[in-house]
Formats: sequence, C-alpha cells, structure tokens
Amino acid sequence: MYDDVSLICTSYPYIENVQVAPDIYKNEITIQSVILNKPGTKQLSLTGTVKEWKSGKVVSSVIKKFETNNNNRQLISFNIPVTEAILWSPQNPFLYCFTLSTGVDDYTARFGMREFRFDTPTKRAYLNNKLIFLRGSNITLHRFFDDSLCRNHPWDEKWVRTLLTDLPKKYSWNTFRFCIGPVPDKWFEIADEAGLIIQNEYFIWSYRPYWNKDTLKSQLIRWMNDCWNHPSVAWWDICNETREPILTGLISEIRHLDLSNRAWDNGYNLPEGENDPVEDHHYKWYAGKYGPGLHWKLKNFQEGTGEKSTNSPHPSAHACVLNEYGWLWLKRNGQYTNLTKAVYDSIAPGATNNQRQELYSYLLAVETEYFRAHRNYAGVMHFDYLTGDFNGAITGDIFKNPETLEPVQAYDDYLSEIFKPLGVYVNFFPDRLASYDTANVPIMIIQDDDFPVNGILEVKLVNDTGSEIEIVRQAFKVGAFSQTTVNVKFPFNAKPGAYWLNTVALHGNNDKTLSRRKITLSTAL
Repeated sequence: MYDDVSLICTSYPYIENVQVAPDIYKNEITIQSVILNKPGTKQLSLTGTVKEWKSGKVVSSVIKKFETNNNNRQLISFNIPVTEAILWSPQNPFLYCFTLSTGVDDYTARFGMREFRFDTPTKRAYLNNKLIFLRGSNITLHRFFDDSLCRNHPWDEKWVRTLLTDLPKKYSWNTFRFCIGPVPDKWFEIADEAGLIIQNEYFIWSYRPYWNKDTLKSQLIRWMNDCWNHPSVAWWDICNETREPILTGLISEIRHLDLSNRAWDNGYNLPEGENDPVEDHHYKWYAGKYGPGLHWKLKNFQEGTGEKSTNSPHPSAHACVLNEYGWLWLKRNGQYTNLTKAVYDSIAPGATNNQRQELYSYLLAVETEYFRAHRNYAGVMHFDYLTGDFNGAITGDIFKNPETLEPVQAYDDYLSEIFKPLGVYVNFFPDRLASYDTANVPIMIIQDDDFPVNGILEVKLVNDTGSEIEIVRQAFKVGAFSQTTVNVKFPFNAKPGAYWLNTVALHGNNDKTLSRRKITLSTAL
C-alpha cells in the first residue's frame, strides 16, 4: 500500500463515483455517476454544481430527478453548462470543481476544460484544437522506491510539487510519462495545477500468458476510474515495450468507458484506434550483451533525418512520441550503469566520473536537438528524470541529490537549453576541419510556439579558456510552429586545437537558445 486510503461513512443514496467529461465546443460537461439507492426508492433527486476551483465562484447549478425503476445501483448521466469556459493549458492550468449531491452524500471532482488528441493525417498532437509539440521526460517512480534516498519523499507534497514544477519549468518541459509503476494520486493533482501533460502508463512490461484477461480488464477499468477526471492525464498507455494482441482487444473493449475519448498507446503493438499514437524507444547508442557493439558515431547525425526507429510498430504512419532515447545513463556519481558499460568503454575509455557526466550531457544535447529539429515526432521525452540509483541499477536520472532535487550541474546546463520552444540544432560534425578553412555550417531552427520569430544567430568559435576567436552574425526568421535552416559561412581562423562552436539564437525580449559543438582544427594539408 503506497497511497492514501479513506473510510467514508454515509447513508443512502450514496455516490460511488463521478466521471466529468468536458466539451470545449459546447461549453458544457457530461456527468456520469453510479448511485447506490436504498431498496424501494422510487425517485432520485440530485444537485450538480460547477465552481471555479480557486475563487469558489459558482458557474452553474442544476437539479436533476431520475426514476430508479427499483434499481439499487444506478448509472445516471446528464450535461451541465460551463458558461464562458476558461480552457486548461500548460500556460493557464485553470481548474473547476463539480459537486454532485444526493442530499445525504456528496462527491466533488476537480476538472479542467480541455481537449487533447492526436491526429494521424498530420502526425501531431493537439490541445484545445491547437497544435502542441510535446517536450519532457519520464518518471519511473517504482525504481526510485528501491533507492536508499527515497525515504518518504514521494508522499511529501512540498517535495513532489518542487519535482513537478521548478525544474520542468526551467527546462521548458510540458510533458511527462509516468511509467514502470503508478504514482500516488496527489501527483496527478499537482500535475493538474502545474499544467503538465501526462502519458499515463499501466504497469505491464511483458505480458504473462497465465494472466486472467477478465481480471486484467477489471483492473484497467479501476485504473482509468482513478485518473480520468484529471486534465493532466492526456492519453493512456496500456504497457511498456510489450507485444501482445490481447492488449489490443482490451483497449477496444474499454476505451468507450472514458467519456473524454482519450487516445491509447499500445506499447509495441499496432495502434488500436484510428488516431492513437505509437511510441518509439530510439536508442542509437545501444550496445551490450544483446547487440554486436557500438556502431553509432556523431557523424551519422549530420547525414540522418531523425527517422522513427523500427522498435515501435512498423510500418505505422500514426503520430509518434519519442519517449526513450540515449542509452547513455550514468549513476549519480558518474559511474556507468549495468547497461552502459559497453558504451563508455567504447566512446570514453579511461574517462573519469566527471568526464563521463560532461560527455553524457553533450551527447544527450546533440541527440535531443537532432530529433526535435527534424520534426518526425509529435513529442520528444528524455529518459529519465527520476529513477533509482542502487547496486545493479540499469538506468539513471538527472539528480546529484534527489532529496534536495539538486541536478548534476552538467545536465542542468544542457537541459536548460535543449528543450526551449525555439530550438537550435547545429548539423555540423566534420570528420576533419583544417585551421583557417571556411566551412558551411547548417543550422536548423524550430519554433514550437504559435507566433513567428525574427532574430539574429551568433556563431562563435571559442577556445578552452572561453575567449572568442571568431564570430559571425546572421539574421533568421521562422514561422509559427515551423522550421527553417540557415547556412552560415564560417571562417575557422584559429591555430590547430580543440574548440567550441557555440551558436546562440537571439530573439524577442532578450530570449536566447544556445547550441554547442565540439570542434577540432587540424593542420592544413
């Protein structure tokens, strides 16, 4: 048992549950509730009231009467207006409360007026009928339970609120996947208030043939019932990395119960619904006992297109969310994990813990910029924000100290840049670059927001002491939700050695995005 348990004493008629489904086009909500009546009751009178959550202002109220037809357990449905509804979004996570009362029992459900969907023709996600690019990370809470520093933190509201608000805001994240085990309900309440968009994954990783399908179905329905009033819960995910046709059938049988008509992720099965998304776990740096070794090089990014891998259902032209990539995890002290020893033995033999953390940060930044810039994904979600650090750990998170939620400094430096709505990807990984040569540097720029941007690119060659050796400035413009590529002719006027090519996109009111590349200049032939 890891979440709150309540004992409620009441009388007939009492309310078993309430589902609230918003309709942003009709400015109303659909209410569905199960009421338990005293035997012999002929008629049921219910009062429904909608209020603004923070102010308590009454928005609307109705009285509904229902004939029981001698049913002791009755499913009732009705609509109630939400006039001049304020839509819930990451920018404005406005919340309402709906209270249903029988006169002797009442039930309050908090909700947001919002619609979230995926669209197969465009391969994109939409919030309130407007395009949204998903940026974020993953939380594997049950792995953190095995961490000696876990203690009571997942039940400490202040700690959880900081976890889900402070750093995500700093990193420009709007999305999380809760996976490898459920989170306490309080986490969803905080996510509602923070305006986070959650991919809520059920706790299946590899199907067991001895499972009872009917039992699993009933558990899935209870899981949905626990979560479906939360506006932060944007889509369901029935499993992690699992291929099993029974799961596809279960989605078909239960999805209609969610009156908000959320999409379903179906693991490594083909999508069940016409506009359901697929997920991709694209591990370019993968190496280990299951593979032949490490073959991926930075140069491959320059020639790549950010394509979806074949790990997820393939072929499939549905919207795709990249919610795992890298295979570069480190423990909190910078040591490799059980899954990444082969990687670092290949790309950084003899590296110190700090050097591995710096390298991980750099490679993660390159890969994140790459996947975002090519626009093949509806969302890009780093793996992993919070997990466990213990003997035998296979993955890693961003924290130096999870108790204080202090991130590793190198990770923090890069994560603060690579998920900004205005993204910059320098597609430049030369095999050889001679001193005093001039080269064409392609710079891909994306705009995740709904307005165009005009700005200046500053491309700087910087030495290991931070001194600027050369700088080129060039104007750019990019449309709303769009992408552009700017070619910069850059003179590498410096002696042989190691340098940084730092590219900054300056725009708006002192806003900027930084992309960094390591450059080695060699002696001219």
